[in-house]
Amino acid sequence: MKRTFILPLALVLLYSCEPNSPTCKDSSTDNILFTDPEPDLYTASSDTSILTYCHGDYFYFPSPENSTAFVDIDLDQDLVNDFRLTVSHVHVSAPTPYAWCSSFNYSLKITGLQPENKVSGSISNLTNNTPEHAWYFESGNTISVFTDNWKNELYIKNYPWNSSSWPSMAFGFAGTTYIGVMLHKNGENHCGWILLENTGAASFKIKSYAVNQTPGRCIQAGQE
Repeated sequence: MKRTFILPLALVLLYSCEPNSPTCKDSSTDNILFTDPEPDLYTASSDTSILTYCHGDYFYFPSPENSTAFVDIDLDQDLVNDFRLTVSHVHVSAPTPYAWCSSFNYSLKITGLQPENKVSGSISNLTNNTPEHAWYFESGNTISVFTDNWKNELYIKNYPWNSSSWPSMAFGFAGTTYIGVMLHKNGENHCGWILLENTGAASFKIKSYAVNQTPGRCIQAGQE
């Protein structure tokens, strides 16, 4: 007797947007809006570093000592900002006066400026207590509304002052990476990407970004 299997609709949708499915490979319906700012959008929370004598030694202090800077992105160029990237550093307390001389925490996070705008994230590793953070995509990787872990706000890099004691809390990327984003507009979800360059603990560059204006469609990191 012939057997018939009925898959739940959610499972069918999930499978249809897997990276190797024809739905994601067929780009005939894609409408990519690509933005390449010239020059790159450079943002830093410190204006400079000052060599400072502190408890018998010299250290580079970021100046100002505690600071935050941000840049907003209008992903689909409709004059409404969609995502904010915030870089910051803060001088924190330390167990000894000498340790205080270098006890700066540095971080970069991305936030959807509307609650429905999301960022693709990693899954927390409960084994070594690695925190959830924005996923680092490589060129050509698929960003899908169905297959990624989406959050409204995630850290992209985090450098605590004592990373040797708290290695699981330190994360970041070298060179460049793509961040997957999802723009919610007119009741529909649109996948996109932002290409970042890591230029230092307290700075970064936005090199380019793009969004698929066809709702529900996947996008490849770097697709123009």
